[in-house]
Amino acid sequence: MKLLGLEIYRKSKAEEKLIVLVESLNTLNFSYDSVGATREDPMPSGYRHDFYEIDLGKGSKIFENAKSGLKNYQAQIGAGLVVVANDKHLKENTSLFIGINLLFLSVVARTRIAYVNESENAFSYAYGTLDGHPEEGEEAFILTIDENENVVLEIICFSKMKCIGTKIGKPVARYLQRRVTNNYLKAMAAHVQTAN
Repeated sequence: MKLLGLEIYRKSKAEEKLIVLVESLNTLNFSYDSVGATREDPMPSGYRHDFYEIDLGKGSKIFENAKSGLKNYQAQIGAGLVVVANDKHLKENTSLFIGINLLFLSVVARTRIAYVNESENAFSYAYGTLDGHPEEGEEAFILTIDENENVVLEIICFSKMKCIGTKIGKPVARYLQRRVTNNYLKAMAAHVQTAN
């Protein structure tokens, strides 16, 4: 169901419906021009830019556990979101629904993995909004381990409200955006501790 441009499902049926619909996301385009721009400095103008960071600990084991968690959407799942992807492996061009549960409803967003980068000391990926998403922009998860084995996760994004529902409810939308992103960080901190 669409309400004020928001895609909404009953929470009890959301995942079941999204599993059926996820393949249809492959036909959609990114809803913004600067795909991959979270790798650039500065990010595109005309958007809100957000930067978050957490120190996850020290050592290669923490780094590998965090990388595994990111590859398996543990930031999103641990933050209490619904994640339905058309491929269980995180890779470029994987399409996915990400939903936030509010009371008895799930508000879902259409996204696609814009890029994945992996090296010995870093792992990053970003997903971007697709046509039909209530916002427009991109969010990147950047995991690094430095020469002293400090493991840091950064989340950076550029976004703007797109549909009438997020424009009218901008203070609530921004609150939820900040809350969810902070929950990603908490989820990843918990994940690396329980994985040790």
